[in-house]
Formats: sequence, C-alpha cells, structure tokens
Amino acid sequence: MEIRPATTADAGALGELVILMYESMGFDVTDPAADWMVALPRWYERRLADGSIAAFVAEQDGRVIGGCTVWILASLPREGSPDGRRGYVAGMSVRPEWRSRGIARRLLTAGLDWLRAAGADFAELHATKLGQPLYESVGFEETPAFRLRL
Repeated sequence: MEIRPATTADAGALGELVILMYESMGFDVTDPAADWMVALPRWYERRLADGSIAAFVAEQDGRVIGGCTVWILASLPREGSPDGRRGYVAGMSVRPEWRSRGIARRLLTAGLDWLRAAGADFAELHATKLGQPLYESVGFEETPAFRLRL
C-alpha cells in the first residue's frame, strides 16, 4: 500500500471517497445524479490542477482506497498565527474494508506535513465520530464552531 500525492486522474476516486464520508455522516447519497455528487470530481480536477488544494491517496494494487484533502485558508493574524495562514483538512476517508489498518493516520500525516511546509500555523477540520479518536490522538482539540446556511 502506497501513500502518494493525488493527481487530476484521481478526481473521481476522491469524489467517491467523499461520498462515503458524507454517507457515514448521515447525508442522503442515494441519488448519484444529485448536483453536489456530480460536482465532486470536477471540484477536485479544477483545484488539483490549479494548486489551490493538495490531496493524498492511499493506493493498493492500482486502486485508490483512501484519501485526504488539505488547503490553506486566509485568516486574521492572531496569537500563534502571525501570518494568518490556517490549514484545513477535509475529505478524510478510507474504504470500509481497509479501515483499522493505520491508513487514515498515514494520510493525515501526509496532509499535515504538506500544511506545515505550506506555512500553516495550525490546522482545522470537522470530525466524524469515526474519525474523532484519530484526530485527538495527533493533538487536535475540539473547539466551538457555528454554521449558517446562506
């Protein structure tokens, strides 16, 4: 099993992994023609091509079995982050039959290493219940957050 940087050729597989992640969060994934599901591969293709995101995949025998996506967000400077460079981790997903083998940890490590190299002062993510123990084990702390649909 290999962890490697994703390319635009991985866009479809990364989209499938995000759908698996959303399914575990209770999203309705029964309509493959849903606009958000159709948009996922194009989203990955565009952003991987323009460098606005980085993604890492776990590959076994030519099949993508896990993925992690990261990017830098602009933020106001604050204590511990004088440049206001904040990393975001998303799309962490491993196919169910490959879970509990340390693959997610290796993907997360690759993503965090990329964020550090890109100058992020800290990283944030939204955790599923399944992923929370992994994130806590590498030092993520729960913080209050609010969301408003516009």
